[in-house]
Amino acid sequence: MLILVLPPVVIALATPNAANSVYQTSAGHAVVLSVRATPATLSASGGVVTVRGRVEHATTCELRVLSHQSFPVIYSHNPTSACRDGSYSAHITIGPNPAHLERSVAFALVARNASSSYVGRFYLALAAQLPPEVLRVIAAPSEVPPHGGQVTVRATLKHAKLCQLVLLSKQSFPVVYANNVRPCTSTFTAHITVGGNPTPIQRTIAFALVARSGTSRWTAPFYVGLAALSQATPTTAPPAAATTVAPATTLAPATTAAPATTLAPATSVPPAENSNNWSGYVAGGGTFTEVKGTFTVPYITTAANCEDALSEWVGIDGWGNSNLIQAGVSETMQNPSTGTCTQGEFYTWPWWENLPAPSTPDYSVTVNAGDSVTVTIWQLSSGDWEISLTDSTNGEGFSVEQPYDGPLGSAEWVTEAYSTPYCADAQLGSLQSGSYICPLAPYSPAIQFSGLGIAGSNTTLLSLTMWQYGQAVSTPSNYSAGAFSTSYTGTTNGPWRPSLSPMARRLGQLPAPIGKYRQIYETTPSG
Repeated sequence: MLILVLPPVVIALATPNAANSVYQTSAGHAVVLSVRATPATLSASGGVVTVRGRVEHATTCELRVLSHQSFPVIYSHNPTSACRDGSYSAHITIGPNPAHLERSVAFALVARNASSSYVGRFYLALAAQLPPEVLRVIAAPSEVPPHGGQVTVRATLKHAKLCQLVLLSKQSFPVVYANNVRPCTSTFTAHITVGGNPTPIQRTIAFALVARSGTSRWTAPFYVGLAALSQATPTTAPPAAATTVAPATTLAPATTAAPATTLAPATSVPPAENSNNWSGYVAGGGTFTEVKGTFTVPYITTAANCEDALSEWVGIDGWGNSNLIQAGVSETMQNPSTGTCTQGEFYTWPWWENLPAPSTPDYSVTVNAGDSVTVTIWQLSSGDWEISLTDSTNGEGFSVEQPYDGPLGSAEWVTEAYSTPYCADAQLGSLQSGSYICPLAPYSPAIQFSGLGIAGSNTTLLSLTMWQYGQAVSTPSNYSAGAFSTSYTGTTNGPWRPSLSPMARRLGQLPAPIGKYRQIYETTPSG
């Protein structure tokens, strides 16, 4: 209860014999004897308050709000003559508190007559808006079999008002759930139906439970696994299985109707070419409808400089044309968020790319140096493709469906010094206007590529050695039984330097991180 406390001289007005009174009731001055609001304190969601007051000698009374606030305060501020009988009443509607702090609203009841006016102040308290919390969210079962199934999601919450289930990942199989916003308080339950897995790769589906209260919200991610489709007994028609790439061997057909084709001619050593940004192997003469490969993620050594770049990837097209669909891992010494660079530290992150669009990093997937990563890219239907990357060491990965209409003329397994507009040295060339190839970051140990596979016709297999500044900096080994390696064969030129370009231009090719940063390696191999 809030009651106006009046100065002594005013309280004395209620007593006929009060001494030293400024106002005398017999003189007919307007006076507010008391004013109170019920309730005096509201919850964070606001509500309606009733104001009652006692006045004397007033011909009109008026309600005023004295404070300023971001939430709505609704009341009638028109003067009323209903208080002439000595009583006043009104209603105030207070909107919800958007802040995490308790708020006070100051009001005044103004009593008037022809010769005087009197102001009686009072206050209302509005409780703090407590942010929602998702204490726990569980999907059961956490993994469904290859033919799919139903998952029940249960969550425990605190201070929540509204909840919504959100699908974060994209996939080629159906995922059915209700994504409407609905009321929730302390618990939440929902059901998700997952369709069958069309691929021989285990899939992970990412969801989030979003709890809201006022303008605050809490996002709690969770994951549902979909077991891999058995290649021996497929239940749906998966994309063409990739087979080992080996000279003078027959590849599996892209579909049951396509004739088998042979790989490169039977030569003891594939033909070789040099490149200023690629090293590895290129299968040519396609049409290719699938490519796959596994590679190890190396360490960037302490001999690296800030603008040195390194990627390992698997893809289709890009050799002899400007199209390319690919996925892999990039590494750099520059922090993706700040652009800062510290010797002995570097960052790794997985990504996918569908030219001419820029690469899309996935910071929700952790890839560390030393991990083994498998990439599979295959055609779902004409113009519709699936890109999958899995870290075999920790089980994390992503899968994304993309439209693609390239010529499908080559398949690649590559170690690359990627290009950006922010590498200051243009000696290495430009792939497009304003985008320059970066120096290759020294790496160790050798990058092992294995399990190379393609589906589709093939006529050539080409070996690529990367040359920069007059030396071979990354050299592939001989190809054998679907495997090879690339080794750093460059030399360190001069002392470590922090950067070749201004700070404002560092690492501008990367989008702002959308999740946690990749592992920092403060101690790396020196060779």
